[in-house]
Amino acid sequence: MALLKDNGDLKVQKTNGTWVTIMHNVTNFQVNQDKIFAQQGGALWRKTGVAGAWTRIRGSGVKSFSVEGDQVAVVLTDGTLHYKSRSSWPLMLRNVTAVDLDGDKFVARQADSTLRIKTGANGSWRLLRSDVRTFDIEDGVVAVVQNDGTARYKKGNSWPVLFRQAAAVVYDDGRFGAIQTDGTLRIKIGPGGSATKWADGALRFDFRVSRVGIIKGVDKRLCLKKSPTGACSLITTGVKAVQVL
Repeated sequence: MALLKDNGDLKVQKTNGTWVTIMHNVTNFQVNQDKIFAQQGGALWRKTGVAGAWTRIRGSGVKSFSVEGDQVAVVLTDGTLHYKSRSSWPLMLRNVTAVDLDGDKFVARQADSTLRIKTGANGSWRLLRSDVRTFDIEDGVVAVVQNDGTARYKKGNSWPVLFRQAAAVVYDDGRFGAIQTDGTLRIKIGPGGSATKWADGALRFDFRVSRVGIIKGVDKRLCLKKSPTGACSLITTGVKAVQVL
C-alpha cells in the first residue's frame, strides 16, 4: 500500500510490512509499477523504487496528473492538458479538470462536464458523455458518475446503470466500487453482480484483488478489509488518500 497523510507525508509499505516516509509536503501521488510519482505544490517528481533518487520531471504549474507505464499526462492550473514527450510537454486539450490514462488511451473531463477519449498522443478526441462529474478507466472499461449521481459504465453504445446516488466510482479487477452520497461504500463483482456493502462513513477507498483500503470517519482512519463482513484492520489516522498495490 501507499498513503498520503493530511500533513503531506507520503508513505509506502515495504515488502516486509514496514512503512517508510519518502517525501514531505506532497499534495498528490500515484504508484505505477516500480515508479512512484509525487506532486509537491506545482512540481511533479518521479523515483524508481523506495530507495531511488527523486527526479523533478515538471517544474511548476501542475494541478493534477496521471501516469500509465512510461506515459505521463498533466493538467496545469490554467486548465490545459499536456503529455510528456521526451523533454517537451505538447498541448493536448484545453479547459480540462481531470485526466486518466489507461494503456494507450487518454480520457479527460472538461469544465463543461464533457468526457472525451483519444487513443495515442496523436489520435483524435472523441466525445464519450456530456454529463460527467467524475470518472475512472481501467482495462478499457470506462465508469462515470453523472452530475445527478448516477454511476454508469460504457458497454458498446449504451451506458447501463451501476449505482444510484453515487459520489465516486472506481473500477479494478473486474469489480465496480462506489461511495454513495450517504457515505456507504458498495462493491459489485462485474456489472451484473449485486452491490455488497463494505463500509459506512467512507470518504475515499481503493482496492486491488481481495484487499480494500478504506478511509472513513472524522479522524480519517485508514483500515484494510479482505471481505465485506471481515474486520477492518486499522493502519493509521489522518489519511488523505490511499493506493492499494
